[in-house]
Amino acid sequence: MNYSKSSTNTNILESKIEKRNIQPIVLDGDGLHNIEGEQVCSAGLWMRDANSPNKNYLATAGHCARNQPLNNQGFVDFYHIPWIFSPPTYRYIGPLKQYSFSPYDFGLIEAICPNISITTIINNFPSRIYRELFIKEVKSITTIGVHVCKSGYTSYSTCGFVLGINAKLVALDSANNSRITEGMMMTNLYMDKGDSGSPVYQYSKSLPYIPVVGIGILGDVGLNLAGVLHLDVILRHYQLVVVVTP
Repeated sequence: MNYSKSSTNTNILESKIEKRNIQPIVLDGDGLHNIEGEQVCSAGLWMRDANSPNKNYLATAGHCARNQPLNNQGFVDFYHIPWIFSPPTYRYIGPLKQYSFSPYDFGLIEAICPNISITTIINNFPSRIYRELFIKEVKSITTIGVHVCKSGYTSYSTCGFVLGINAKLVALDSANNSRITEGMMMTNLYMDKGDSGSPVYQYSKSLPYIPVVGIGILGDVGLNLAGVLHLDVILRHYQLVVVVTP
């Protein structure tokens, strides 16, 4: 039996197949690990330089820089680590270019790697209805007793209430030196080690679109208390804008 040979050129077929590279994304609340693969903090909010819109940053806590290995330029390099028992990915985000411990515990990772994207999406696991929330606006907290939530790498999404809106917190570093952190709201959110830098937000009537209100800084697991840096304090003292969902 004779079989006719296909006249189709395989190379032509291959050339017509569209090759798509799926670029990894960083959800707000995902983890950040250092060059040694150690998970350090959580990814906060996508921000831009108000005077240079092409400069993009990922906000987190300033103390995430403490006792971390430095690159050749003297900065801490951070990499993305997703939730649920992920090993270090070494998906590079960028260096922690700006940070402070006091009076405001705040840091900015410059997002310089073109192979990963930061987003306006908050990781809302373990919710079965809205696994992802979309940042739509920035809101100020001016009243005690309002409901807030956070999304962090270690303890995922947790919610609580605002107990104070103008707090100064005293924390000890690894050398037992005290530092005073200002511009904070006090909450009873559950936060654990590795949750620092997490976005803090409120639920809205327009779910899955939500407003963001702050950055989670530190927590006392035993007392179930957590300090949150007001977002309007950040915007007032730094020339930044929060990127929101169109």
